Amino acid sequence: MLLVSSANNSWCQGTTDSCHSFLQKADKMPDFNAAIISIDAKIVDLTWPGGLFEYEEFRNIYVHPEMYKAEALAALNSQALTEQQKIIVALSMQNLELSNFLVFSREVLSLLEKGTISQAVFDWAVFPSYDWNTKWVDNRTAVEVQQILAEISNSKSVSEEKKKYIQEEIITGMAEKQVLYLREIGQIK
Repeated sequence: MLLVSSANNSWCQGTTDSCHSFLQKADKMPDFNAAIISIDAKIVDLTWPGGLFEYEEFRNIYVHPEMYKAEALAALNSQALTEQQKIIVALSMQNLELSNFLVFSREVLSLLEKGTISQAVFDWAVFPSYDWNTKWVDNRTAVEVQQILAEISNSKSVSEEKKKYIQEEIITGMAEKQVLYLREIGQIK
């Protein structure tokens, strides 16, 4: 069951299919950065990032990430936002469809290599915890996924810890076993 709100406060309750046209017609927020700053002011800290879903602005971005991908990348590239605000931006993009997530991940890698974002922001944007997304694990054998994982592994800007995670957890399928277990016990979808 899906419960979704648009920026104009209309609601759709039902399956993803029955809400599809509703999701397509959502009103876009006029000022993405202002919404992120507002969310940040309300949440105070990200001790529990799942708390972001308490805020309508965050839910609207998360449910419609394709509408905000360009604004999200611009926000990550901006010096006007704090690191925590950039992490909020990163988490708001975790619901991107795979092809858009791969494009987003490449752009975020580029921002890391330019020194525009920190390793922490990169990690939240590209490798969030499994309760946010399991795209790398679920699609690890796809050629496009393998290509970008290789690009990330070859980047001098990416931490050795992330490179090790890619090689020892994702590529080997070890992470897939962890994800399957977490799904079995109901910890993630």
